[in-house]
Amino acid sequence: MTEYVEYEKDGFKVIYVNDGEKYDVILADFQAGRLEGQLIGSFPERKTWRVTVKDRSYVIKRVAPVERPIKRHIWEIVVGPNFSRLLRESQKARERGCDFIPKVYLAAEKRVGLGRIADSWLIAEFVAGEVLPLGQKPAPDSQWLKALGPLVAKLHGYGLAHGAPHPFNLIKTAQGFGFIDLSFKGPMLVCMASDVLDAYRKWGVIVPVKGWALKIATKLTFWKYSWHLFRRKLKNRFKKASK
Repeated sequence: MTEYVEYEKDGFKVIYVNDGEKYDVILADFQAGRLEGQLIGSFPERKTWRVTVKDRSYVIKRVAPVERPIKRHIWEIVVGPNFSRLLRESQKARERGCDFIPKVYLAAEKRVGLGRIADSWLIAEFVAGEVLPLGQKPAPDSQWLKALGPLVAKLHGYGLAHGAPHPFNLIKTAQGFGFIDLSFKGPMLVCMASDVLDAYRKWGVIVPVKGWALKIATKLTFWKYSWHLFRRKLKNRFKKASK
């Protein structure tokens, strides 16, 4: 059973795995500029770095504070902060034998208002391996797409969703394919059903679905998406007719 260190400091709730390493010190050193990082991902709200400490490589991720509508934060309020939830749920899965996802070591989150997350940091394992370059769309019969469906189903079998199940979040190592950058938000069953829909809608990949609860959730998710498409078509027709 994984043990954690938890405390609050400067408005942040910090939780990290108690395995002998001071992950909060690593984060503090990085934030203060005492530890250099290599930027490996940059988006308007999110940045990701690779850092090395004592011959161990980590991923440090930050979701910066931004002003967003309350509806964008609704799942954070309902099910809890994303990073600390990712830490706990991924550790549970790893304890059950899920060895194809990165270890998550630390989450630090600052909550404001009704429970919205204003700022958050994550430290996870850096997994070395082969990844697809962003923008390089794999061929329909590529090993990346062939691996995606079964791997998503395998992840669901450990009680985890991915949140962004696409080939660019697959990594190929000597042990086979694994996942990186898990980012599920919301109730886990809903996120699993969304994984199935996203894999099919965006990549044409069929994810095997097991268990009656997930089968029902997946059908509802597909029906909801079909209704959304139907409404969009009707809206476009009315727009054309009114011109």
